[in-house]
Amino acid sequence: MRFYRKDDDETRKFLEEVFAGKRPISVVNPHSGKKENKFVKYNDTENKLEAYTPPATVARSAADGVLSGTESVLNGVTLGGYNWLDRQFGLGAEERRRRLQQLAEEANVGGLNKAAHFVSELGGAGMTGVGLHNRLAQTGLKGLPLATATGVSEGTVMGYTGSDKWDEVADNIAINNMVAAPLSALGYGVARYGPPVVQRGVNYAKDVVDSLKVPHYPGMEGGGKFFKGYRHRPDEAIDKLLKEKDGYVRAAMRKEGIGDIDFVYGKDGDKGYGLAHIVERRNQQGIDGEKFVRRLPEVIEGGSVYRKAHIPNSNSINDGRNETIIRDVWDGNRNNWMLTGYELRDNMLSEGVPTGLQTYGRSHLDKQHLPLPNTPMNNAIIPPAINAVNNESESLDDWWKRRRRF
Repeated sequence: MRFYRKDDDETRKFLEEVFAGKRPISVVNPHSGKKENKFVKYNDTENKLEAYTPPATVARSAADGVLSGTESVLNGVTLGGYNWLDRQFGLGAEERRRRLQQLAEEANVGGLNKAAHFVSELGGAGMTGVGLHNRLAQTGLKGLPLATATGVSEGTVMGYTGSDKWDEVADNIAINNMVAAPLSALGYGVARYGPPVVQRGVNYAKDVVDSLKVPHYPGMEGGGKFFKGYRHRPDEAIDKLLKEKDGYVRAAMRKEGIGDIDFVYGKDGDKGYGLAHIVERRNQQGIDGEKFVRRLPEVIEGGSVYRKAHIPNSNSINDGRNETIIRDVWDGNRNNWMLTGYELRDNMLSEGVPTGLQTYGRSHLDKQHLPLPNTPMNNAIIPPAINAVNNESESLDDWWKRRRRF
């Protein structure tokens, strides 16, 4: 403090303490218009006064922050009850919040501090809300009535805790219920319908990104068009493809052990594949082909996945009554797509499906690994023709020719 030269020792000592950050000075807060104590410190290097926060104040502010955050959660849990106790018995919660808010505004984070307290109270109220919801659910309420009843219960409690006089209670309860009940109902609607809507949006966005890539099935007859908006919606994907009689849907459904599976319309006739092939072959067998195709998502969802040694680059999904073949490649590109699907019958031996699978069902399929060892037990359940297939690798073209009539 080179500029200060006075003989008044008392004044000099006072100013030295002020400029050293040891004594506060009273200033008017421009926001509130109230007088507040502030600390300053003189910077000898730059010859100017700077705002200063003493270590003791920092420690107290940190303690205030922890305690005030806890009080916010408690106030939320008690639906305003802690603030009511503070008003009645002077617990100091309001004063702590005021000090913290003042410091936050000085640091230009006043809004962030308010948001933190709001989120803390909201989290506490949410825990209580879940408890109320579960209690009311035991009365038999469900859905929207249950959500509304939960909101009314919360609003009633908050109306009471927000009142200091009896003549305020009725009005405060009514006001809080006007907010709490609709919010609770809205929360139910978001929780009930929000995730599916969001998931559809995400799936559509994935389809849009997918459409920007190169064609997934170049050169495939009956697989030229790419239909967006049917990701993980197998029933609607099948309806769309049967209607258009062309094209494909990416990730029409998902199967654990395989991943996303594409549905392609494909073609019928000689060396057919896809939905067109399945419909044609099942119609030739006297089965309603389109009805059968619409059952395949259930087969995929409930069936067991295994690989057949004589059908390369493919997975089989079998539910004990029906089977579908999922190819995992097209034109050198890795794509899972449904090649064919059929019922399991005695004459399906030419498909390379052991009759024993029809007897043992899915539990047997889960343990089925081909090729099977040539043991007496396996010979008992697998006809010689199938053992020949197991013992001698068969190309996809030969397998296709052998099963063409199915």
